[in-house]
Amino acid sequence: MYEARRTVLGEHHLLTLSVRHGAAHVLHLRGRTGQAEDEYRAVLTDCTDTLGARHPGTLAVRHNLADLLKDQGRLGAAEEEFGAVHETCQEVFGERHPRTRAAADALLVVARLRASEDPSGS
Repeated sequence: MYEARRTVLGEHHLLTLSVRHGAAHVLHLRGRTGQAEDEYRAVLTDCTDTLGARHPGTLAVRHNLADLLKDQGRLGAAEEEFGAVHETCQEVFGERHPRTRAAADALLVVARLRASEDPSGS
């Protein structure tokens, strides 16, 4: 499917980027986190260049990258990504939008995970 879309629509078309994002997500779900991270980062770069940093598609890729980082135990990096997604979603969609709330919820999950790693709070 990717090759057909890439050939017909081009490498940076929204639908082609969407297929690539989906492929990265499948890799993530299958536990192939190294490959998933590489693809998320490549798609994120292309989405940012093509659609802009504030486009909903770009924010979705960034959110999923942050989720992958969380799943890898890289909580500081995940928190940074989720924080950036949350901030941008607030600006673009408003505080009550489901995407904004999802990013806020993800930040809370990461904060709880970090607290459970270091119960002393230091």
